[in-house]
Amino acid sequence: MATRIELMLDKSASENAHTLESFVRSRADAKRTLGQLSSEITKGGRFNDRAKAMGYLQKWAKEYEDDRF
Repeated sequence: MATRIELMLDKSASENAHTLESFVRSRADAKRTLGQLSSEITKGGRFNDRAKAMGYLQKWAKEYEDDRF
């Protein structure tokens, strides 16, 4: 999952984002992990210049970080 996030930040945000969303769709643990990683990355502010990728990460942090999905 971390590798896909790295690819998303470096290259094609949309393609890799759709792959990640597909992967976590029916996996509660994966959703939680994606939410936690996304939250850490967005809070760090290091990749704010990558607007499209940050949009996905902020969405996932909000949707998946807790157990209410």
